[in-house]
Amino acid sequence: MNRSGWLGLAGLLSATFAGSYYSNIALVPLGSILSHFGAGVGAGTLVLSGFAVTMAAATPLASWLGERVGWTRSLVVAVIAMGAGSAGAALSPDLAVLVLFRVLQGLVAALVLPAVMMVIATTLSGRDRLLAVGMWSSANSLARVVAVPAGGVLARFAGWSSVFWSAVPVCGLAVAWLVLFAPRVGGNGVGGRGVGGRGVPADRKGAAMVTIGSLLFLGGLAALPDGGAGLPLGASMAVLGAAVLWRSWRWAAKASNPFIRQELIRSGGFLRSSIGSFVQMLCIMVDVAGVSLYLVHGEGMNVAAAGTVVLALPLMMAVASPVAGWMAGLVGGRRVFWIGLAILAWGEAALWLATGTRSPAIPGLVAGLGVAGAGAAIVQTATAGGATREEGGSDSTAVGVFNLIRFAGSAVGAAWLAVAFSLGGTGSIAFLSCAAAVIAAFGVTRFLIHTPDGAKPS
Repeated sequence: MNRSGWLGLAGLLSATFAGSYYSNIALVPLGSILSHFGAGVGAGTLVLSGFAVTMAAATPLASWLGERVGWTRSLVVAVIAMGAGSAGAALSPDLAVLVLFRVLQGLVAALVLPAVMMVIATTLSGRDRLLAVGMWSSANSLARVVAVPAGGVLARFAGWSSVFWSAVPVCGLAVAWLVLFAPRVGGNGVGGRGVGGRGVPADRKGAAMVTIGSLLFLGGLAALPDGGAGLPLGASMAVLGAAVLWRSWRWAAKASNPFIRQELIRSGGFLRSSIGSFVQMLCIMVDVAGVSLYLVHGEGMNVAAAGTVVLALPLMMAVASPVAGWMAGLVGGRRVFWIGLAILAWGEAALWLATGTRSPAIPGLVAGLGVAGAGAAIVQTATAGGATREEGGSDSTAVGVFNLIRFAGSAVGAAWLAVAFSLGGTGSIAFLSCAAAVIAAFGVTRFLIHTPDGAKPS
């Protein structure tokens, strides 16, 4: 990779950093936000799930739109909008307005990850692509390293609103770097050409069904933990959303140029990457927000100290991500993927044991978070490499669906966290269920999903 390539990659990584920073900045201070607005855990987790649900549901459509208007241009607009929305969130007079701003930011943030992945997939190949994916994973992890303690410290000493103000300069710096150095990938593909010889599908009906169905299904899941009227409403939304998604799948089977190409979605590499990414994001959400709530809401620890404890997870992710990229190039992505799932399961089990009593076992929490972080980083790097491989990575809607499933893990994690803490106790059941989900993902991807002979490893 030459000098301009490195500078362009740095521009993409700056946008990745900004998006991941904002995604994670509210995880540790959630307890402080709840206290400020006098809200319970069920309503308060909407600060997390409102962002995650809309980002997940909008990602396939954002990928489709991004290819039409240009990946670089859409990336710049998305990061600018995230910065403006951060200011709005900081000025929110009540929890409802704060959740609204988080929802709106989820919509624009949906453009960031597919845009970065598509620019990498369409401008790099071979070892350069694997190296870029490893660095992308590191940028995600480094953003968490900064956001997790920063959120706790800012909330502790400058109030909850400073948490959101801090994202404004981060977004501003990312926009400047993008404008100066990011490779210009034009509308409808590189330089205006269709990517991968396919062009942009005009299946508006399919795009609408996938987006609406995802919003209803994930929004319904997010509403369930609130109890009361939220229970039947959430269940109804989830069932309706599932029906719409099933209809969109049937529609894609007969459409001439469908929004979603079923042959890619059915491929072993795509299924493996999507399942692994879902459980990895589920675990990150539950681990960071769950341990923070356990320490702050349950044990009375101040939010800055809790942020220091939780730092173990993103710090280990930052260390393990480049190693995972190197290992994937050496022994193959699939082997690295399964190793990562095994490590992640051990980390979740350790957190379950550490939170099983009312006396916080800080060394056990730090160890569990560190092991889980290493596993999550390995899975993240392997799945991103699989999703951007040459034979499928240039399909923007496939990348969008991959990220829909990925972010759905965060949305489901936030909803499940509220359920776990509503059951009383220390919330340790959340970590036990994460361990079970990772073990199930290992079994499914290792023994039930097969790659045809002659296919490239992913």
